Amino acid sequence: MIGKRNKSVLVFACIFIIGFGLFFYTPEVNNASVTYFNLTLKAYAYNPMPDIANLIKQQLLRIGINVEIVLESIPNWDWWFYRDFDLRYFEIKDIVNLRNLYLVNMINSFYRENGSLNDFGYDITMDYSESLGTGINEWMIKEISSMIPPMSQERYELCWEWQDYLMGNFLPCVPMFSEPDYIAYWHNLVGFNYTVGLTHSWGNMWWDGTHPGQVLTNEIIIADEEWKNLNPLFNLEIRDDADEFINDLILDSLIVRDSDFSYWPHLAQSLEYIADDQIRFTLRDGIYWQDYGVFTNNPLTANDVYFTLYMSNQSGISDWIKNITKVDSKTIDVSLNYYDCIDDIAEFKILPEHFLNQTQEIDGITPDITHPSWTEYASNCFGTGLFKLEDYEGDIETTLKLNQDSWRLDSTITNDPALDYIRRYGDYSNGLDTLTIRIMPDGNTALYEFEAGKIDLIEIDRPFDKRDQYLCDPTKYVQSKPAQHFGILALNMRETRSHIGSREPCPLAPDLTVGLAIRKAIAYAINKQEISEIIFNDERMIIDHPIFPHFGKWLHPNIIRYCHNLDVANLYMLAAGFDLPWCGQSGPIDLPDWEEVCNPDYEYERITISVNDYAFLVFLAVFSVLTSIQLVVLKKLTKRREKNEK
Repeated sequence: MIGKRNKSVLVFACIFIIGFGLFFYTPEVNNASVTYFNLTLKAYAYNPMPDIANLIKQQLLRIGINVEIVLESIPNWDWWFYRDFDLRYFEIKDIVNLRNLYLVNMINSFYRENGSLNDFGYDITMDYSESLGTGINEWMIKEISSMIPPMSQERYELCWEWQDYLMGNFLPCVPMFSEPDYIAYWHNLVGFNYTVGLTHSWGNMWWDGTHPGQVLTNEIIIADEEWKNLNPLFNLEIRDDADEFINDLILDSLIVRDSDFSYWPHLAQSLEYIADDQIRFTLRDGIYWQDYGVFTNNPLTANDVYFTLYMSNQSGISDWIKNITKVDSKTIDVSLNYYDCIDDIAEFKILPEHFLNQTQEIDGITPDITHPSWTEYASNCFGTGLFKLEDYEGDIETTLKLNQDSWRLDSTITNDPALDYIRRYGDYSNGLDTLTIRIMPDGNTALYEFEAGKIDLIEIDRPFDKRDQYLCDPTKYVQSKPAQHFGILALNMRETRSHIGSREPCPLAPDLTVGLAIRKAIAYAINKQEISEIIFNDERMIIDHPIFPHFGKWLHPNIIRYCHNLDVANLYMLAAGFDLPWCGQSGPIDLPDWEEVCNPDYEYERITISVNDYAFLVFLAVFSVLTSIQLVVLKKLTKRREKNEK
């Protein structure tokens, strides 16, 4: 009898211990082991797009998102207009030739509500501000586009602030990769910098001895296609990179945009906004045109600028020009059709009025473009620049010589602190005075000539076998630079997309929408490094900015990055209401800052869900069940004892 009582006491003690333990138990939350929903990913049907899409599918499955891939051919544009996708991977070169797509054009096209390339679905209701009367993102882009002066530090900083705002508050895309451009050159060429370019490097370059096949040490030899028309005002349909390259060598612009997208005075000593829509250019003294025939000792004047702007506007090239006024021999005022024309001005080359405006039409004003000087100039371009055209042999080669009378070699002009000329261009003291451009439209022929030492520098296209060969060759050097190309994964934020575009608040992070939490989960789940290694042999640049990687100073110096972390990705899915434990959650969860996640020493502190709010009920339930079982057992034992006693 005593033994049975002891057993009963032991059972009740066990029940109490189990219930008491449940009061403090906090189970771990495991990663997603089920599929929560499907997303549609669209991409072009040619590589590397399908391969990238497949890897994204595999990576997102790890956080419970199943991706259905739809491959589209280029002629099928229905998806472009209807945006019937959740995700879309594309590379910028797939859409249009964006060679002249400047920063402002890009952000207005991509990230404003009515942007022609707004794949992402931003609209002003997503961040509407009563005080601004529009969305904050919309307002920031408009400010970047119209801020005066356009080369101010404040404008750069506003652009950085906008990038941070966009990628933190909306995350319309996951920037993925950029394919760099490569160039190879002989090892004894010193001072060349591919990022800034050949002409910017010229004043710092020199030959340290000779390489096989090299004859002269005052000359650089390159290869290019044949130029067609050196007059930048006409025959635009046949002009290409070869024409523009030679124009850049011979002609000058009023201002210059360096490779880091900083802007500098050039022919214009100053650029002043005398009104929001009016610029005043004041020209430098001491700049002369190259002598050509009987045309000698001609200074650069406001007539040249007026003439070039007028003709450019008449031919429809410069739509930024509204009206032109010549103030005096060194000053020109230009009224603008739109604010952001700084890149147009930087690309704009000034032409010699004294040569091209020898006769006028019957009105006595309009230059007569039928005059022989126009035809002559198309093949015998001359300007104020660093080089002059020395010789041209049909489809064989073009030779340019350093213009020894150029203002760019005159230290009394270039010592202007506003130019910072020596740092940017060098001092031209190393003896290089000739640039020979051999006409070789066939890339393989150019490669053979480079390897034979008959060409000094050559850009390398795909496949990159030659690049790898030159990297292993001690007589060759290879440099790379960011290209005007990148691949991004667009995330469709439109409310019509039920999950990724949801604007409902997150159950466990009310400050976030469900859609934003899912987009951040996707960003953290995607392993760019893995994709780069598998598909590109780790050759593409991994990028994080929502703009071209070659935009230099416009790039935020500390942009938000979504460093791959599956634990953090699952945490955002949890915040959005997916993978909740059976007992629920009583309050918001803490989400780590991106800088914490990207810290190499970051360790994910696995989240636990407390059941304390439910512990008493759990205890009662467990206690009741176990007590009932014990009572049933005791009742049976009592009946058995009574039966035995009888």
